[in-house]
Amino acid sequence: MSRFGLSEIQAQAILDMRLARLTGLERQKIEDEYRALIERIAELQAILDSRELVLQIIRDEIAEVRTAYADDRRTTIVEDEGEIDIEDLIADEPMVVTISNHGYAKRIPLDTYRQQGRGGKGITAMGTKDEDFVDNLFVASTHQYLLVLTEKGQLYWLKVHRIPKAGRTAKGTPIVNLIQVQPGDKIHAVVPVREFSEDSYLAFATNLGVVKRTPLVDFSRPRQAGIRAINLIED
Repeated sequence: MSRFGLSEIQAQAILDMRLARLTGLERQKIEDEYRALIERIAELQAILDSRELVLQIIRDEIAEVRTAYADDRRTTIVEDEGEIDIEDLIADEPMVVTISNHGYAKRIPLDTYRQQGRGGKGITAMGTKDEDFVDNLFVASTHQYLLVLTEKGQLYWLKVHRIPKAGRTAKGTPIVNLIQVQPGDKIHAVVPVREFSEDSYLAFATNLGVVKRTPLVDFSRPRQAGIRAINLIED
């Protein structure tokens, strides 16, 4: 390396050569390889220094691809004959839905919980803020509707899969971010519904003892702004 001004990599390449090449039997081949490398280096350097050469190479390669694969299309593009419902892409699986008194909602896969043995201490199902507590807890499928009733008698629809999935200790997402609850109103009851059958009813009972029942099928057409489910008198 010192005598011939070689780098460590060059010196190692010489050491890795077969003895026959070092003794000059393949000297001509080595010299030819050297000249070819020098020419290739000059060629590549010229390409790096010239934008026109780079573009010409790109054009030539695209032309080669076009020539090699210029056969007729083997597939057909047609108009979509049907619509894909996003719900078809969501697995229908049971979820534990929790809603706190301050309106935080979340869902957790049912298999997160395991059977508790005798004397078990349980596990945390929902983290809450100070002065908050779990107000609703039930099991519902991701494809089920939640009928959300407010204190003013307004009813909203919410699909279970629209409630963000969260961990056991998370407090969840404010449900007012998921449905358009009017200012000053508050969620009072949540009812999970699988099917809006004609032989089922939604029963109401007010604080002053007024009761009524409405066929569940009357609530089978969801509206983003909700509907008036029951008219309430003052107080």
